[in-house]
Amino acid sequence: MLDGKVFVVELFDAELYQQHLDVKSTPGKTQFWVNLLEITGVFDKLSFDQAMEVAVIVSESWNSKILKEFGAEHALARYILDEDTGEIFVTIGLSSEENNDLK
Repeated sequence: MLDGKVFVVELFDAELYQQHLDVKSTPGKTQFWVNLLEITGVFDKLSFDQAMEVAVIVSESWNSKILKEFGAEHALARYILDEDTGEIFVTIGLSSEENNDLK
């Protein structure tokens, strides 16, 4: 937890975090981008269905830890499908409505 936001330790990059804050990104957007994990990039040999299954498992695992250690008020993990590219991601933060302005 940093500045009231939950971050995955293995993905956290202090320089990237600061870059987002330097361009006046909101804490929620910074949380979203710093925690963003591309499942299809990490597991490039998986089929689409397998990658989606991994994304569901990862988001459920992260949520279990977040709920146990911090509570749902600090955001939850979710998986995202980019229909244009077929890429599948998992991240923590921002609702789909808030996410619309990230593109």
